[in-house]
Amino acid sequence: MLVRVELSEEDLKLGLRRVYAQLGRKSLLIIYMIAVAIGIAVDKPLLALLQKQAFYKSMPAGMQEFVAIALFVAIVLLVFRFLLRYSPQRQYYRPEGILRSSREIRIDRDGVHQDGKHSTSLTRWGGIMKIQEDKDFILFYVDPAAAYIIPKHFFASPEDAAAFAAQARDFWNAAKQAETVTGSNDSAAGAA
Repeated sequence: MLVRVELSEEDLKLGLRRVYAQLGRKSLLIIYMIAVAIGIAVDKPLLALLQKQAFYKSMPAGMQEFVAIALFVAIVLLVFRFLLRYSPQRQYYRPEGILRSSREIRIDRDGVHQDGKHSTSLTRWGGIMKIQEDKDFILFYVDPAAAYIIPKHFFASPEDAAAFAAQARDFWNAAKQAETVTGSNDSAAGAA
């Protein structure tokens, strides 16, 4: 089965949100910790500059503490937002980039074939961690944070999208069963 895909920026953003939702809180915590570290590094020299200003010196001590904390929080939030918005994934948003350029995605017994302007690849079913489907996308996860993103609106009909997803699951399950059988035979041969 074959589908021709050319992701719009909106398709990619929505698809990546679905993929990153799988990462959960751990990744957000790491990004937040990086933002706090940068905030500490930037806040100290800014606060030193601020403390030299006459208007700051004239403030009551409680107000100075409030300003210092507010400055730190503002820096951390700005850095956190920047890291989320301009992460390395943004480079793929270019229309001529790898993820958004036109390509065909075909599935068969061997795996997921992708053929496009910039790349040609085959990911065998054993390299697919899971297949997820929702109302808008079919996602073939190759890593917890990486997936083939296939918007359903590229199919001629919802039925074609459902058939594509069902066929993919059949191929994927058959490959997993074959690996299990092969692994069992290898173990039995090793024991003999």
